[in-house]
Amino acid sequence: MEALLDAGERLVVGVRKGEIAVTCRDEILACVREIVAHTGRDEVSVRDVIKYMLDRGTSYSDSTIRTHIVSRLCANAPDHHAVTYGDFERTDRGTYRLRQSVDSPSPKQEDSRDSRSGRSTMDGKTFQVLAARVLGDRFGTTFRVDHAMPIGNPPKRHRFDLVSEDGRYVAECKAYSWTESGKVPSTKIATANEAVLYLSLLPPEITKLLVFRRSECPRRKETLAEYYARLQRHLLVGISVLELTDDATLVECKIAKDFGPLTR
Repeated sequence: MEALLDAGERLVVGVRKGEIAVTCRDEILACVREIVAHTGRDEVSVRDVIKYMLDRGTSYSDSTIRTHIVSRLCANAPDHHAVTYGDFERTDRGTYRLRQSVDSPSPKQEDSRDSRSGRSTMDGKTFQVLAARVLGDRFGTTFRVDHAMPIGNPPKRHRFDLVSEDGRYVAECKAYSWTESGKVPSTKIATANEAVLYLSLLPPEITKLLVFRRSECPRRKETLAEYYARLQRHLLVGISVLELTDDATLVECKIAKDFGPLTR
């Protein structure tokens, strides 16, 4: 498919002042809107979108951008992902049209109730965006989602869930819950340990946050975050454990608080 922009034509693609593209989807949509406004055509090629996102210095690879457009964000593509959107429709090979309802959340993204247990469920990306907003209000800054920071020696860039614009705060977000039977989600706990390891490699002057979705179980006397903090306290040196409810209430994990110097 021929590129929809003339060869050599350069377009400065960006988000309007006061807005921040916090995810790959956000960056893609901002880019596509600019291309459509510039060309006057309602179709874009994947090649054009990739080129101009890379020109603007996106941190996402061309393969990630392509996967989002042709699969994750495409309404008439096969459903291969846990979270999908209907932002685009495929009109030809390599060509896509932006649909009108791009700002409407996918039903998969909305907070819902588990039909068997009646418990509230929330996917990881929705929780991540909620945490960015709440932490931003708490610390008086703006958080970027899926932002890379250098860690280790020699330094290597690693993408963290949330990083404040001034780089003073870095957070990892975990939308985990007790299993329906009240058991520990052991695989997810191991993933949390990996996130803690990456946080621990950041410089000491950075405030490091591990944000759990608050999950309670009638059969247990502690939340999942409290359980994790109690068992993994030896890993949490310099890391604060926070709990965030679905109604946007943020509290410091009580057990982690009792560690004193370990959380600061």
